[in-house]
Amino acid sequence: MFTKADVEDLKIEYDHAVNALADVIVPKRGTINYPPNIVEFMAKLLTPVWSNPSYDPGETQHYINHLESADDIAIRSILTHINIVERFSDGMWIDVLKQGLVERVLERAEQIAR
Repeated sequence: MFTKADVEDLKIEYDHAVNALADVIVPKRGTINYPPNIVEFMAKLLTPVWSNPSYDPGETQHYINHLESADDIAIRSILTHINIVERFSDGMWIDVLKQGLVERVLERAEQIAR
């Protein structure tokens, strides 16, 4: 279970990642060049406190749709999914950071943190 301090640390890294969006280089071909702040934030989502290695991708949308009642496992599953989606579609981290989902997830995490 994550703590309030864990959430605060992740919120700071999230803010740095969002601020780094302007520095993303999207080539016409090849891999997107993400700034270090985005890479570091996304790597943090795979640390033991934030990840759920046994998450079911099929449940992620359900967790998102019911975020107001999400528990720590649901939060960790959503954050794991957010990191992993880039493997399947280049540029998804950009979309995720722009759409505000992470912010909503962190708000819920803050509500349930110990």
